[in-house]
Amino acid sequence: MATMLYKSIAERGPWSSLSRWALESYLKGDVGKALLLYSRMADLGYEVAQSNAAWILDRYSDQSICMGESSFCTDMERHLRAHALWWHASEQGNEHAALLIGDAYYYGRGVARDYERAAEAYMHARSQSNAQAIFNLGYMHEHGHGLPLDLHLAKRYYDQAVEVDSAAKLPVMLALTSLWLRTNYADSFLVRSSFRYVVCTSYMLL
Repeated sequence: MATMLYKSIAERGPWSSLSRWALESYLKGDVGKALLLYSRMADLGYEVAQSNAAWILDRYSDQSICMGESSFCTDMERHLRAHALWWHASEQGNEHAALLIGDAYYYGRGVARDYERAAEAYMHARSQSNAQAIFNLGYMHEHGHGLPLDLHLAKRYYDQAVEVDSAAKLPVMLALTSLWLRTNYADSFLVRSSFRYVVCTSYMLL
């Protein structure tokens, strides 16, 4: 609590004018200048700037927006830089940042698909009580993606997601239905087909 209060006070210093300047630049369409300013603030440890700079790097594919090792950033360099910034932001309490890293590795967005690294990022977001990350860990245990196939542990994570955020009640209910079907009718072709639909629907709803 004391650390967060100190952080809040420190970020209100005169250097916070860079944040307003960066926002004004972005709203005027000067994305490169906004990224430069947010990156400068990110180097100073500003969590919001770290998240904003990462968002710009991830969203804008123009290679000239940043410099890589030899010339302009490649797509890989741009995404890895965004992930590094998101990770720094997550370490300062931004639970959504770690979730975005997990999604990038799970779906292979800008990086090679890596379920184990996705699970690591989701675990980090889970430690910050992010319901979506907790649900995702349950899904990964249910399917054995990057984590051991364990239906009991999957159920535990699904239940935890509801405890953290009651808005997850509907998708969790659908996911638990799929678990019940897998447990009791795993060999049925019709159940396997409907199960895929139920899980995909529940994942999209959360």
